[in-house]
Amino acid sequence: MGNVCLICFEDLEQRPSSKLIDYAHEFHIECIHNWLRLRSNCPMCRAPFENTFNTQQKFSKKNYLDCKLSLEPERILNIKYNNNYKVSIPYTKIKSLFIDKECTNIEYNHFNNIITLKFKIPNAFYFLECFRNKVTV
Repeated sequence: MGNVCLICFEDLEQRPSSKLIDYAHEFHIECIHNWLRLRSNCPMCRAPFENTFNTQQKFSKKNYLDCKLSLEPERILNIKYNNNYKVSIPYTKIKSLFIDKECTNIEYNHFNNIITLKFKIPNAFYFLECFRNKVTV
C-alpha cells in the first residue's frame, strides 16, 4: 500500500495528489474532494476533520501574530488573535482561498473591497480540504 491513493488504489504519481492531515495521509486531489462530499472523516484512519487550526498571520516580512482559524457550523470563518480580538467572515464573502509557496491566502469581500489575509498554516492542504468540505455541504 506504499505509494497509492487509498481511495481509488491507483498510483499517486499518475494524478495530482495532496497530503491530508498531520498523519501525512496522501490521496489524489480529485479522490479526496469526492470523498469529502459524502463524509467528514479521513478515509485512512477515520479521524473526524478538525474545525480549528493554530496558525500565524503574516502582517509584514518578519511580523507574525499567533491566531486561530475556526470553521463554524454557521458557515463562518472565525479568526481569533491571541484569544482577545476576533474577526468573523461569512463563507459567502470569501472570494478565494489558495496556497502559494509562502502562505495560505484568503481573499474576501469587505464593503466592496477585496481584502487578502495571509496565514502560515502548518497543515495548509488539510485546512483547504476542510474548508471545501464545509462549503460544499
